[in-house]
Amino acid sequence: MDVTLGPAPSEDAVALMPTWDYRVVFWEHQLPPEGSGISPDDMGWAELTFTLSDVQDVHEAIEWAERNIDVELDKDGSGPHGERLYVLYAKVPRPFGGGDCSCRLPAGIRLAPATT
Repeated sequence: MDVTLGPAPSEDAVALMPTWDYRVVFWEHQLPPEGSGISPDDMGWAELTFTLSDVQDVHEAIEWAERNIDVELDKDGSGPHGERLYVLYAKVPRPFGGGDCSCRLPAGIRLAPATT
């Protein structure tokens, strides 16, 4: 698996297609400076985003995120922190021309019909 520091997430529309690329966004609730009198509830969140490429499956992406959240967020040496969490995004390619993308799937891959 290749991992690179990636751009913050966007709200691009995506299609239902297989993927081997993910984006992991680590979030950390910042704490107020000691003695500042600022409530922790008034503090914001910091984010750090990574792009994971050539991932075997979603389980590998989850394992990487859980194994690395503290490692990556501790690199800045900022000291005490609040809650930490991560969000995992699957990066799915957008079909060309929109509409039905089943004709452009890799060989052997077929989408199941929608059920109502």
